[in-house]
Amino acid sequence: MPSEMLGQPQRLHPVSLLFTLWSFVRGMIVPLIVVIFLGGGTGYEFLFALAIVPAMIAAVVKYAFYRYRLGDDEMMVREGVLTRNERHIPYARIQNINLVQNPFHRALGVAEVHIETASGTKPEAIIRVLSLDRIDAIRELVFRDRAQGETVSAEGQEEGAERLLELSTRELVLLGLISNRGMVVIAAVMGVIWQFDVWDFDWEAIAKQAADRAPEVTERLGLVERQGLAASILLGALLIFVGVLFMKLLSILWALFRFHGFTLDRGVRNLRARYGLLTRYTAAIPSHRIQLLSSRTTPLYRLWNRVGVLAETAGGGTGNEGEGQSETHRLWLAPILSSGRADAFNHAILPDVDLSDATWNRLPVRARSRIRNRGFFLSAVISIATVAFLGWWSLAVLVVTFGWSALHAAMWWKHAAWTVVATAIAFRSGWWTRRTSIVRFAKIQTVSLAQTPFDRRHEMARVSIDTAGAGKAGHKIHVPFLPHAVAVELHERLALEAARRSFRW
Repeated sequence: MPSEMLGQPQRLHPVSLLFTLWSFVRGMIVPLIVVIFLGGGTGYEFLFALAIVPAMIAAVVKYAFYRYRLGDDEMMVREGVLTRNERHIPYARIQNINLVQNPFHRALGVAEVHIETASGTKPEAIIRVLSLDRIDAIRELVFRDRAQGETVSAEGQEEGAERLLELSTRELVLLGLISNRGMVVIAAVMGVIWQFDVWDFDWEAIAKQAADRAPEVTERLGLVERQGLAASILLGALLIFVGVLFMKLLSILWALFRFHGFTLDRGVRNLRARYGLLTRYTAAIPSHRIQLLSSRTTPLYRLWNRVGVLAETAGGGTGNEGEGQSETHRLWLAPILSSGRADAFNHAILPDVDLSDATWNRLPVRARSRIRNRGFFLSAVISIATVAFLGWWSLAVLVVTFGWSALHAAMWWKHAAWTVVATAIAFRSGWWTRRTSIVRFAKIQTVSLAQTPFDRRHEMARVSIDTAGAGKAGHKIHVPFLPHAVAVELHERLALEAARRSFRW
């Protein structure tokens, strides 16, 4: 099939008409339901039905005029009628060909294709939809000079690939418990019920009724036998417990739906992740495109001896935390992983980086004082700002914020450290959420040394590294509060190491 496709304009799969039509009308679904069930026969149903007609015409026109062509060294994508948009994408620039499949895609044997390059945060082209056989043929043509024996199907299965990680249902339940993602589900549900004017209820009356019945509820639950402050406290604690439990259940549901069947395989040139219960994602990252590898833990992760690992890449990608194109630069390689496996896992992702014998350099003690003093200044500003409406209680605000600033400074300084090994630099920081990031010298685009007036006063400096991913993993290699001489030495070494290596996307 690849030779037959070469040089010939190709159409989308015929069922793309259905998916294109759905992309036009899905925004009308909720308003249409509201009109039908709550509109009382106002006649607007006809207008909504009429609005589907231009959507159908648009879907047909898009299908009729959308073309893509595979040449010897580039892909051409053309769309539009009045305004023609034609893009030429050299194969050498194509980094990923990722797939997105919902249940209807899988039932019909098709997928939405994201063509990704190293430029920009969005896919260079989105083709919806193609058959899986056609996607296999496109992959074979695009990556024929780079495959080196690699055979990958459109479903993302590669012959001879090494399975690095496979998450069980138990691990996904644990991920839901410790990730606190229940608000994602609540936000989605609230967005839907907002359309039904649920906020038009008499909330004041509801609140009054709940307050009147609170003593009765507490008595029935056997919490207390009398009304008063104790009853209110116990009822409040119970409501908080129920709320937390509900949030955790929603978080578990989110983890099960989002990362169902999560697998990570390492092939000849790609890391390939597959996950999702309803919408199935297949995301591939060429190993050489990883700009930064970052791991992070929260207190709940540490309680269960777990860690999360994500990669920051040079171009767009099918993310998996938000999802779709909003996470275009980062991919969870391990949403949850045993802490004991973290070092071996990171070494499997970046075989040329070995941190097992690395010597971690702590920041000077003066850094702790500077962080603390900065917090004290902010605390004083907050306390002064609250005097007008808190009066003497603003002193309590001052005491609390001073204590927090001192704790934050001590804990942040305790866990911050950096190290340089033969092929990379690593930096760790944070104390509540602790992050450790690794950048290989070959991926450094710029390395800078900066000094604020306060840095100059204390003879300190900050060394910062910029990569093509620009910190989308939520953590950067910014090493602050270094003694000036140490900062200059580190800056010169990093600049020299980066210059000695040829940059490769």
